[in-house]
Amino acid sequence: MKQLKDFPDYYITENAEIISKRTKNEKKLTPHIDNFGYLRVGLQTPEGKCKTERIHRLMILTYGEHPPKSMKNPTVDHINGNKLDNRINNLQWLSNENNAYKSAKNRICKYKIESKTGEIFIVENLNNWCRENNLDSHSLRRSYHTGWWHKNYKIIEKQG
Repeated sequence: MKQLKDFPDYYITENAEIISKRTKNEKKLTPHIDNFGYLRVGLQTPEGKCKTERIHRLMILTYGEHPPKSMKNPTVDHINGNKLDNRINNLQWLSNENNAYKSAKNRICKYKIESKTGEIFIVENLNNWCRENNLDSHSLRRSYHTGWWHKNYKIIEKQG
């Protein structure tokens, strides 16, 4: 278990569990899945400011190497594609460009979309479908995690 750099009252284990030592009794914090499928946890700075941090970033900054200074826009990549697998040997630094390429290359996904009129659409290229239907693909993807409607549409199933 190692102390988090910017959060001295918190520690992270090799299993990516966050432990709070803000009080006498240690407490294991419960992470939550954000709208993009990553595990997040709420932490408090020494100044009392609350911040939400993604666990994979805390993990690589604590147990891994820092990104090379020459890397443009470094981002943390889950090697096996599973955003919930935050083991250090599953994390690596990639440039934002390479991470986007890897994500697009490996994305073989079909979406089942429902309209408020009850129509069902099976969509393989969500970005193109959204463009053709004057929708924001980011907002529609968020509908899958939240259950909210985006302009009379929501994703009800994701395959792949």
